[in-house]
Amino acid sequence: MVRMPKIFLDNKGSHILLVTGCYRSGTTAMAAALNRHKDIFCSNEMRVFSKNFLFYFAKNNKGIPGDDRYMDMEKWLAENKKIVTSREYFDIANICRKNEAKPKIFGDKLPAYLNSMVESLDYIKSIWEVYPKIILMYRDPRDVIESQVRRWSSPGAVFWTHPDPISAISSFPSWLDRMTAWSDFRNKFDIDCIEIRYESLLDRPVETAESLAIYLDVDVEEMKEVLTSGYSNERSNRGKWKEKYPDLTDLLPEKWKIMMEKYSIPI
Repeated sequence: MVRMPKIFLDNKGSHILLVTGCYRSGTTAMAAALNRHKDIFCSNEMRVFSKNFLFYFAKNNKGIPGDDRYMDMEKWLAENKKIVTSREYFDIANICRKNEAKPKIFGDKLPAYLNSMVESLDYIKSIWEVYPKIILMYRDPRDVIESQVRRWSSPGAVFWTHPDPISAISSFPSWLDRMTAWSDFRNKFDIDCIEIRYESLLDRPVETAESLAIYLDVDVEEMKEVLTSGYSNERSNRGKWKEKYPDLTDLLPEKWKIMMEKYSIPI
């Protein structure tokens, strides 16, 4: 019998949330915005819903996106001389938060959840006896590619950055690989999820906030506030690919264009 974490016993209305999607598609910004909502606690790539959580957590102590809810996990572990298990994550989250209100939703943002979605869902079900809600973030792949190339020369560049558009298109996992994995998953399983295009947050923030609040069953007005204050066209680098790589659409293989049409991304 799996022991339910104390935080769930004290707050049985809680839900688990996965925020995932392709790299450079707004997952981090979404997690930060959600974390400003009083009913939501969302960590940043802690892999708490993965079987390798213990190993990863011991190696990489990451914080929480959003200034309002920052918690220093490394400091907490040092003070308590304790290696945390994934079941205890929620108790720690509640202890470390600046306000004392218990959130209705506990989540983690990680693009890599798309790599093993079925395994993650089975793991969550076995530990917490519930299936999670899922937010899938996606974006125009040309903006994704431009962002990946732009980050190539930046300090701290990581594996998903690339020196040029061709490298980004031919890499694995590419935007197409991520979206194909998600599409295949949706076709095989009836899951509780919401798909949000990054551009919708910029063009229709209020409408998107309403849909998201209804899906997560949280306060609508506060969701409008955290989303509308967290996004702007000026800071999005939206459409920069047109200036830097005007022929980028012609470089995209036909499979990319088919996937774009499937997700209503204008070509």
